[in-house]
Amino acid sequence: MRTVISFCIATAFLSFTAHAKPGLGCQDAIKQAKHSQIVWNSASPDLPATKHVDTTAGRLMLAAGEDGFTALSLNGKPVQVPSSAAGTLAYGQVYDLGKQILVAAFVERPEDSGAVPSEVQLLLSGDGSVLDSAVHSGTAHSKDFCSRADG
Repeated sequence: MRTVISFCIATAFLSFTAHAKPGLGCQDAIKQAKHSQIVWNSASPDLPATKHVDTTAGRLMLAAGEDGFTALSLNGKPVQVPSSAAGTLAYGQVYDLGKQILVAAFVERPEDSGAVPSEVQLLLSGDGSVLDSAVHSGTAHSKDFCSRADG
């Protein structure tokens, strides 16, 4: 159930960004979750890169990985991001769900163009394990998890 709510939150964030309207259940979940904006790849000096986000589960850090992609760690432990979701994070949101963390972001993967990044959603456990993930290519329309969750 938590996973459905989490993906609902992520999809609602991405839907808001794309000017689509999420279901009422998703809107309620967003209002209740503590969230923080994250920015990694910014050309603007007025919008500095996020170095970390403090959550109930611990400190989520963003850094440059060995391959040039954005690397995540939770409490100093590297997060093993699925290869399908690996890339350079542009911007997004971190949702603090207590014992879990949801990262919903636009990520430029090798197969994307800079103008059309992919939508990536990662649900992390309190120990930094990836519990679930979803990747929507920048060239494909998103699946609407909210409508499935709202029934």
